[in-house]
Amino acid sequence: MALDDLRPFYSTAGTRYLLNHRTTTGFFGTRDTVVAFQAIANQAILEVDEMTVTVSVDGSPVHEETVVEDDAEVTRYIDLRPYVDDEFEVTIESTGVGQIAFQLISSYYVPYEPMILPIDIDVVIDDINVSIGDIINGTVSITYNGTDPLQMILIEMPTPAGFEQMTWDLDTMIEDGDIDNWEIDDGTVLVYITPIDPDSEIELPYTIRADLSATSTIASMVVYDMYQPGLRAETPEITITSA
Repeated sequence: MALDDLRPFYSTAGTRYLLNHRTTTGFFGTRDTVVAFQAIANQAILEVDEMTVTVSVDGSPVHEETVVEDDAEVTRYIDLRPYVDDEFEVTIESTGVGQIAFQLISSYYVPYEPMILPIDIDVVIDDINVSIGDIINGTVSITYNGTDPLQMILIEMPTPAGFEQMTWDLDTMIEDGDIDNWEIDDGTVLVYITPIDPDSEIELPYTIRADLSATSTIASMVVYDMYQPGLRAETPEITITSA
């Protein structure tokens, strides 16, 4: 449409539609975004002959730019921070022949502030260097400080290569009503607990036996809400050795 010389009205209207319907991440999808930006760029380049563009803040000119056909593809960046306060009005005016595409960005970088989630997990083991046949005892601790109960959480406790995870204590916890169920999936013990009340603290046994000589990594222990997967936490990896 941007290249259709026979329908300049529709070309301009379509470009205006694209500019007015751009989201914070583009145009609905990766491919849509690429095509939309190509159309906007082609529309601007196609109709530029020679233009003088003036940018004003609160009625006062702060920048003037001349755009000709040979450099119409060059993107100009104008920093308005020295000229603006909390509230301001930006005006863009042009003389000459052509059209340009522009965007006004209020903030191009916002420092990331890590989100503190109300769920946490930690693991402590009693040794990291053992002999074959020895057992490493540990405790996995989960705390939940949210305001609303959780319907069900899942805890993943991986088994490092060369070791076997002992699970007899988990059967006892089911009998005592401390956990609802557990299973093993590809060497990782999965523990299901429901429900979880606010200000809860849960401890699970983590017991592994060295079967082979190896330097292995205990992958991250993970806990998350089954119905809110974004509510999750994990531990750092731990390197252990058996010889």
